[in-house]
Amino acid sequence: MKKHLLFTLAILTLSINVNAQSCSPDPFYMDSVYGAWPDTITNFPAGQEGVFYSQVLDFKLPTDAGDIDPTYSGVPIDSAVLTDVTGLPPGLSYICDNSNCTWMGGDQGCASIFGTPTTPGTYDVVIELDGWVTVIILGAISQPSVFTGYVIEVTPALEIVMYQKNEFSSKQNSPNPFSEETMIHFTTGQSANIDLRVMDILGNIVHKQNVQANAGENSIRFRNDALSDGIYVYTLSNGERSITKKMTVRR
Repeated sequence: MKKHLLFTLAILTLSINVNAQSCSPDPFYMDSVYGAWPDTITNFPAGQEGVFYSQVLDFKLPTDAGDIDPTYSGVPIDSAVLTDVTGLPPGLSYICDNSNCTWMGGDQGCASIFGTPTTPGTYDVVIELDGWVTVIILGAISQPSVFTGYVIEVTPALEIVMYQKNEFSSKQNSPNPFSEETMIHFTTGQSANIDLRVMDILGNIVHKQNVQANAGENSIRFRNDALSDGIYVYTLSNGERSITKKMTVRR
């Protein structure tokens, strides 16, 4: 009986409402014989760490198991019970449109996954269902089933950094000492034309470069093509302020 249960509970139609946790079956699917919207190919939408997530799961149960597998034609589907949804991202839970998460054959139903994800990652969601059918002689029997294939991906929270307009700072170049290449990292509060000069210990300019920087963090890749071992000084200037640091070449 797993086959018919797989189609009857695969559940999902997107409905985001941060003020509502419970759901109501979507009348759009009222005339369907049975189904699940969408399937595991469409899957659950992604969430974001620290941002409220709400996803409505819609489905309709058939009345006859033969609608799904002709082998069971004439076998009534009495009901299905959603027993658990496991693997949800931390911070999320679920609730059904009725208190016991039970629907009769032919019913529409829905459940809602909601909450605020707290941990980024990719989560395999497992849906556990207990379906009931009536078989002649045996009477009503249940068939527990586990459905996989649904995934919720939680992306990291966006980091918003505010910079002062007049900010201009620099970290030490890295690596330092270096042989062939080093990175010079700096931060500017607004877009600016940055002048980089590298000088030897006698003050002679051995390298000069102009860079158009964006507001925020920037990097300049400095390649050593001709400098010999020793200590050098580099200066970053935005036309109003200058920053000077030492760097060491060691081949």
